[in-house]
Order: sequence, then structure tokens, then C-alpha cells
Amino acid sequence: MSLPIILDATGVPPSSARFAALASALRPHAILIRTRRGLEAVPPDVASDAPVQDGDAAFMAIRAWLLASGPLGADVASTRSSPRPGWTARGRSRLAALATRPLASVDLPPAGLLLKIGLSGWDDPALASWLAGHPGIWPVCLATRIWQLDFPEYEAAEIIATLPASVQAMTRLARRLVVPTDVARDRLSSALGAASPPLTVLPTPSRLAGSATASVDPALAGTPYLLAVDRLEARGNILMLLGIWRDLVRSGAAVPKLVLAGRRGAQIQELKPMLDWNETNRPFVREAPGVTADGLRTLTLGARAILSPSFAPGSAAFERDALGMGVPVLAADGPTCRASLGTRAVLLDPIDGPAWRDAILKAAMTVSRPPPDRVEPTSWADYASQLRAMLGSSAIDPIRNRSLDL
Repeated sequence: MSLPIILDATGVPPSSARFAALASALRPHAILIRTRRGLEAVPPDVASDAPVQDGDAAFMAIRAWLLASGPLGADVASTRSSPRPGWTARGRSRLAALATRPLASVDLPPAGLLLKIGLSGWDDPALASWLAGHPGIWPVCLATRIWQLDFPEYEAAEIIATLPASVQAMTRLARRLVVPTDVARDRLSSALGAASPPLTVLPTPSRLAGSATASVDPALAGTPYLLAVDRLEARGNILMLLGIWRDLVRSGAAVPKLVLAGRRGAQIQELKPMLDWNETNRPFVREAPGVTADGLRTLTLGARAILSPSFAPGSAAFERDALGMGVPVLAADGPTCRASLGTRAVLLDPIDGPAWRDAILKAAMTVSRPPPDRVEPTSWADYASQLRAMLGSSAIDPIRNRSLDL
């Protein structure tokens, strides 16, 4: 018998692409969503992956801008406020709708798994009470944003204020922690000490997950541009990149274009002036938050290099997949990128602006690249299967005292 999985949606923003992707991947199994109002059965189309006719509109807009004669591309509209198309957006909207529509009657199974994403929210008294009333449900933490432990200044103050209590509650309640990298495992193990629940490493899919195999777009390959794929906020060190581009323009040098393929984050205050009001950069820098996985893959293959200067990277999953496609990567030198990317990437001090400037100019002028390793990015479906297999081999059903049949 296959036990159901319950995804905990309390505290998850409706815009969470990770939550929608995981719900979609787990859809073949008996999924329930736990909200503050109770349990909800996930509709079959909650994250439908049916194709969308205009799903690549954002990609086509950014492609037209990249190929426009001259830097201005005045006839190409900005894509900054474009909606994020495709199944992820539809999945997010449908998941958000669960918060307002009447709940369907759902019988709680006597045993199962509760998957909760992140380190926050474990101190919610309602969660502890709910778990105490359902001893057959085993909570598992899919640990993300572990950088919060070392870089609290890049997280919202209200989250950091409750993080110590949440981590302490997680240590007490969670039966297993699933982390994306060996570095994350070691960091959590150090932070939690002997009280830590068992830790399991399972790499998280990148934003290229599910993208169709594509060849290099010849037109894009002939256009010098660089690509940064990260949320636009202080943690990502995007401000340094914007400063480098401003200085390149003012120097009169040949300036490549820069595509910022990420949504704006909550910690955006110090970035807004450079993103919204810097006329020097406007002809050469463009935000592209709405590209699909297929569009992002094409942009990645055509880029002269991927830029990842983050002070606190998550898992470096996108950079890992880009390297696998043979695309050069310039990344911040830190434990995560060092372990995940090794010598295949150019690792630079995230505060050494001149070194980044030189490396960017060199990458922009380099057309040749190493051959790809032809390993496809991990899909969310593969991740879900590995997750179930991993937990099934290690979890014990507290009711029947046997391995959980996942």
C-alpha cells in the first residue's frame, strides 16, 4: 500500500514555484495539502503541465532585445513585469485558491508523511498540536534557505526573529531532514549537534528542470551576452554586477548585454535605484522574470557565461546544470560553489569587483567552450521518485512498526 504524502502549505507564499513544482511532481501519489483551515485534496490540475501557447512570450521578447541592432532595442517592451507563464504560474494560482474555497471532506490517513519546506514555521503551536493528535503522521523537513543561519541580514526581520525557536522545534518534531548538498548537511549537523534528526542529501532540481532538449540558437550564440539566474535581492550580489555594467558603459568599452532571469525578492530596497532609474545601464541590462524552463535553457545555451556572484547561494543547482551543458560559469568562491562546481567553474571573491569585471570581459569575448557532459538536468518527477524511495528505505511506521511503503 502506498502511503499518502501531505504537503504543509502553512506559511508558504502563493508565489512559491518550488511548492507548486513539488505538488505537481507528487501528483501521481495521494497528495493532500495542509492549510490552517484543515486538509484539502489537491485537484488533478493543480499544476497541470499542459503546454501554453504563449508560454515563451517572455523569452521571445528578451531574444528580440538581445538581437536588436544597437544596444537600445527601443521597439522591444520591457519584460520586468511580465507574468511567469506556463504550468508553474497556473499551479501557484490554483494552490493559492485553496485558501479561499470551501474545503472538500478529506479523511486523514492513519499513517503518512508530512513534508514541510524550509526551516521556518516549525514553532507554530498549531503544528505541534496537530502532530500530537496524529501520531501516525511523520513530519519531514525539506531544508532550504540554510544560508539564513549564517547570513540573517539577507532575510526578512520577522523570519529571523523566530528562526531560533523554529529550528529548535524542528529538531524536536521532524523525523528526518532532507538537504540539497553535502555542505548544507554539514552546516545543519554542526548547528543542531547531537539532537539533529537523521540528515539525508538529495540535490534539488534547478530552474532548468523539465526543459526540452534544445540546440544552440545560432543567432543568440553570435550575440555577446551574459546571464544571471537568481532572485533579485541583496543576497545575490546583483548590485555589484549593475555597478560593473555602469562602469563599463562609462569607460567607452564594448559592453555585452546582461540578462537578469529572476524575480524581484523581498529584500530589494538597495537594488531598486539601479534597476529602475539608472539610465546608463538601461540599454544593456534587462530583467526577464517570466521565461519558461525551455526559454531559459535556450538563453543558457547562447550565453557567453553564467554569472553567480551570490554572497549566500542555495544549492548552485542551476550553475551545476549549466556547466553540464558546456556553458562557462563565473561564481562566488564559497563552500557551496566550491563543492558543487569545483574546478569546472571560475570562482571569484564576491567582493572583488575588478576581478569580476576582468572575468566578465574575458568571457564576453570568448566563443569557444568545453564540450557538454550530456547529463540532463534532474526533473521534479525524478526528484519526487528519489525522495519517496529514500524516505521509504529509512522511515519506520510508528503504528505498524515496519518500513513505510512509499
